[in-house]
Amino acid sequence: MIPITITVSGPGECISNEMKIVERALREAGYNPIVKDEFPNQGPISPNPAKGIEVTLIAKHNPWGG
Repeated sequence: MIPITITVSGPGECISNEMKIVERALREAGYNPIVKDEFPNQGPISPNPAKGIEVTLIAKHNPWGG
């Protein structure tokens, strides 16, 4: 199994909605993500995220060992 880590970062507890969005997207794509979140969002995903939030996705491709 190839370990892949996705980190969602932002000011404390303000990233709960974004965590749920990423988790749902992964599950819908057939993955079973291990979610580590000390403040999990217990409610539904907010359809109207707060204004002024900019989300950046960064891919860091690590070299294969060999």
